[in-house]
Amino acid sequence: MPTMSLSKTFSVNCSEFGPQTNCFGFTSFDTTQKVVVMSFRGTQGATQLTEEILDFFTGKKPFFNDAGHIFTYFYDAFFFLWNGGLQQDIRNLKYKYPDYELWVTGHSLGGAIASIAASYVVHTGLYSGDNVKLVTMGQPRTGDYDYAVWHDKMFPYSFRIVHHKDIVPHIPPQYGKDELFHHRTEIW
Repeated sequence: MPTMSLSKTFSVNCSEFGPQTNCFGFTSFDTTQKVVVMSFRGTQGATQLTEEILDFFTGKKPFFNDAGHIFTYFYDAFFFLWNGGLQQDIRNLKYKYPDYELWVTGHSLGGAIASIAASYVVHTGLYSGDNVKLVTMGQPRTGDYDYAVWHDKMFPYSFRIVHHKDIVPHIPPQYGKDELFHHRTEIW
């Protein structure tokens, strides 16, 4: 977008126990369209992919008391980025541009982080769900059924773009209500 300006970039180690694997995101703003943007990169390399797959077996973490559970790797990756400077920059941008919409996006792992980021800023009251637009590409299942239901109630504008041959949106496999689910709306 020709009128978009980069605010900050964030690259943090998002692996709590294994070898270092970086998660990356950036913030930007557009005074013409009146938007603030959070965007997140997908999985980088075989080491990070292996960590994500192995982490499927470690379970989920609660996302507040009323919003279900989130896959551990995605939850941790978001909070490493959030505490690695993202929080301060989003708060600064919100202060500087209080009436702007927030657009949140990401691909693959970045899509899962984007879903959590949008959910977090809405749940904590930094933005209202009506003022957030979430669009992800190739997002894996991020949270459980309760997270998906909560998410659908909070976001009128939320889309997951999926290529029909991409395996990532179909992992981890879905077996029951306690497993991971997608929130709406899928576009093929």
